[in-house]
Amino acid sequence: MMSSNLIRLTGEKLTDVQMEQYRELGYLAFEGVLSPEEVEASRAELKALLGRPFADAECGKWEEGRPMGKNNHSGPSFQMKENRSFFQLESDCDWSGLSADELELKVRKYMWFDEESDYYQKMVKAHKGLFSVLDSVFPQGVELYQSMALVKPPRIGSEKPWHQDNAYFSIKDPNGTIGIWIALDDAQVENGCMHVLPGGHKMGPLKHEHTFDCEIKKDRFDPEGMLPIPLKPGGALFFHGNLPHWTPINSSDSRRRALQFHYRSVDNPIISAEEYDAVFVEADGSPATCHAATPENF
Repeated sequence: MMSSNLIRLTGEKLTDVQMEQYRELGYLAFEGVLSPEEVEASRAELKALLGRPFADAECGKWEEGRPMGKNNHSGPSFQMKENRSFFQLESDCDWSGLSADELELKVRKYMWFDEESDYYQKMVKAHKGLFSVLDSVFPQGVELYQSMALVKPPRIGSEKPWHQDNAYFSIKDPNGTIGIWIALDDAQVENGCMHVLPGGHKMGPLKHEHTFDCEIKKDRFDPEGMLPIPLKPGGALFFHGNLPHWTPINSSDSRRRALQFHYRSVDNPIISAEEYDAVFVEADGSPATCHAATPENF
């Protein structure tokens, strides 16, 4: 099995060797990107966000929504009325009557949570560790494209099948995006750490289909060379938007919380989903996006 090449950030910019690894393998994995204090603060802030819908002073700010796509394996979502922030439960969860502490162990995902948090606003705009990598990969500058926290509760945390994040996006240049996946818990194979296909970003766009989620069609690649990327709390994976990746179910008694941010270069504008269907294409020109696979759900 290949090494996951876990290293420590040591300077303001990436070294030439690190940049070459990113270009060739499509990812870089670092330990200690967040300090222990930042990890603890990040956990506490997520919990605080979750508690707000059930606090008397905040009553009415959130509303229950439908699952995020009729074929999706997720449960109900709770949407902020003032902005895009929402959280989403695992499927088949009975949330009625649960306290915030109990509900935290049912959550599948938070999205756009930074819009509800001054703490996370500062992180996504100016965190030194994040931007030492971002500024190296995109010296022209970046803008936040998407934020989410991916939370696999103990025993019920669901699988995220093999996919390319760019399949979900709508940007002019698929090479102008980067994902950051930050562990807030000890992320291991048993509780659903990230798995990547080293060098898989060089295959370009791969056709996606919608099964229980949007995923790469099984005949498009061989996952035999996949590599798990276990991370300690505060460790981070930076990866190309075309890199195929997968997280298995959480079969353990330990939760696996992770922050995920996507950035686009400032010279990479957002375009319509229909326009992107003509950009994110396989070699024969056919669209490979999630939008093209199931337009009614996205």
